[in-house]
Amino acid sequence: TYTERSTTSHAITEFDPTIENWFWVQVTDTLGLSSIGWGMSNELDSEPAPVNVTDVTYDLESITITWEEYSPNMGRIAGMNLSTGSTVVNDFSSYELLQSDSENGTYTSVIVITDQSIISHSITEFDPLVENWFKVKVTDVWGLTSTGNGMTNYLETEPPGSVDVHEVYYDIDSMTVRWDQSNAWDFASYELLYSGSEDGEYMSIVVIDGIYTTSYSITEFDPNINNWFKIKVTDYWGLSTIGNPLS
Repeated sequence: TYTERSTTSHAITEFDPTIENWFWVQVTDTLGLSSIGWGMSNELDSEPAPVNVTDVTYDLESITITWEEYSPNMGRIAGMNLSTGSTVVNDFSSYELLQSDSENGTYTSVIVITDQSIISHSITEFDPLVENWFKVKVTDVWGLTSTGNGMTNYLETEPPGSVDVHEVYYDIDSMTVRWDQSNAWDFASYELLYSGSEDGEYMSIVVIDGIYTTSYSITEFDPNINNWFKIKVTDYWGLSTIGNPLS
């Protein structure tokens, strides 16, 4: 409370410039009547510069997210030091990697990283058949935050290339089926299918998980009838394709 009419300012030493601080002045006259004028708040300190996700890649083991390294704004730091009375040189505090199943969906925290030089993170549990959106939230030493642009993975929608049976031959003991080798980088298995007719229902003979195994022999067969074979190729993610049959 001031009793001098000429006093028109006041300073406080305990305050938080990262939130709104509202102030009003109440004037009281000698008769005890009073009124309160319009209030005003401080300008909120600006948020730290955002960082954007630059790459989302995956292999059979993990999905890796890479983002820009945070670059301190020295002009902003000087202003914050002035308004808070601090002597900060680098205002970085942490990165927080956020994940969502859609670009505008709800993001959840994956990990908080306090080392400014670490600009990537890998996750082993993921599904490339759906969108995996990632953003990075930067927090500075004053608790202010910013979130940059996000990015998602390339959707794994293409099945592996088909593989055709190219030879079926037999002798007294067995019938052997040979097929082309798959060129799928994410190969999981071949499945040899059999039918008594080209367009009939095919049944599974064997599943083979070795990419270099391109033949299989059966010992129970009848060479006097049509024996149709084709190969189903399945990749690591469960996508599959079936090649042309041969008898």
